[in-house]
Amino acid sequence: MLFQRLGDDWHRALALAGLGFAADAEAAFARLSHAAELFGRQGDHVKRAKCLNQMAQRAIEERVHLDDVPSWLAEAARLARTSGNDHERLHAEQYRAIFDQQFGDHAIARPVQRPAPRVPADR
Repeated sequence: MLFQRLGDDWHRALALAGLGFAADAEAAFARLSHAAELFGRQGDHVKRAKCLNQMAQRAIEERVHLDDVPSWLAEAARLARTSGNDHERLHAEQYRAIFDQQFGDHAIARPVQRPAPRVPADR
């Protein structure tokens, strides 16, 4: 890969992450995992969180590596929070809810019940 020859690990990680979309499941996990590692070494916590979220999403869709999903999502959410990135944090929360709904922890995945808004008595 060109970026590897150039010693450009950030762009190499970006290319690997992109190639993960066009690959079969196992190749995708290998590429995304490698990309996540490279982004982590570069200190790009948002891109690492994105890779972890993508790995979790693919695992849920393919019903593989399900034991790894909670830790991937927990790390993605932590990295996104510490980076101030609500976008990746919300993805981590969304995929966690999907995971919990599909694989049995319905109490955790249940929507939060909020009380109905109070209407003033004079209406």
